[in-house]
Amino acid sequence: LKDALAAAHREDATAGQHSQPQTLQSYLIMPVQRVPRYQMLVAELLRETARTHPDHEALTVALAQVQAAAQLINEAIRSRESRERLREFQQRLVGDADIVSHDRVFIKEGPLLKLSRKKDISYHFLLCNDLLMYCVQVPGGFLKMQRVLPLDTVWACEPPPEVLATFAAAADSASVPATPAAAPVAALPSPPAAAAMTSPTAGASPSLSPSPSPSPAATVALGVASPSTSASAEDDSAAASSGSSSSTSRHQRNCVLQINSGEKSFLAVAPSAEEKAAWVRLIQGAVRELVGEDAAADLATAATAPVWAQDSTTNACSLCASSFTVFFRR
Repeated sequence: LKDALAAAHREDATAGQHSQPQTLQSYLIMPVQRVPRYQMLVAELLRETARTHPDHEALTVALAQVQAAAQLINEAIRSRESRERLREFQQRLVGDADIVSHDRVFIKEGPLLKLSRKKDISYHFLLCNDLLMYCVQVPGGFLKMQRVLPLDTVWACEPPPEVLATFAAAADSASVPATPAAAPVAALPSPPAAAAMTSPTAGASPSLSPSPSPSPAATVALGVASPSTSASAEDDSAAASSGSSSSTSRHQRNCVLQINSGEKSFLAVAPSAEEKAAWVRLIQGAVRELVGEDAAADLATAATAPVWAQDSTTNACSLCASSFTVFFRR
């Protein structure tokens, strides 16, 4: 083993004589790069060593120790990179929000088009090992935090067919002005996959007060209007003034994902089908890592906050089929 290590050292020294001058960064990374080389060398020696050889047991122990050291180094590097990404994100945030924590791990960030009540708003999403956050872009390239969802109540999935149908209806009517003063569409308590409905009110639109959030969760369906959804609508209305909006189209249906939680549930459109699949996979993986497989399975089937139906999806009440007018409002 000593002879093999000495030969490897001489080979590195000989190669260095004919290469370009090394920078300080390249010298600092050498100890980290050497550990994987030792791992490959010891593994090769172990493969070529007979089980009856007196060095076989020592090589087995040495390989396990080198692998443990390599894993520890890789985890330290990932942890450092995660903290750096969180610090970079923190520098872009305006306000008092503090997202940097020693036990918080960065997973993914990127833009998603969130389907809100009156129009689609582009948000910048951040996924960590314990939260999902989305921010609205403000002038100067900065971000303003819009909402933070604890990851132990979040689930991401493919939208059910009836929700995709609502998305298609919104896309088809994107160029048609929506009637004013629409009310939210909330989820029925059971079954989970209820049909989308809106209930009428006479005269002006009702004033709804927030009620306690539904149980934490996962699969979401559309249902009859509920007062508990008014706070979510107000958040989206406030963000619409500073966030950018965009109309959806039919070819984006394969880019739509559904994000569910006890606090808020919504549809989002990713830039591509690959990005949509990545978001769903990473959110589900982070939730499983945080709460465990059994609890994650419960989240995937529990009741959640309702998904809002956009105002432009219908011109008539789904209960009585009466058309909405100035006096017969959503």
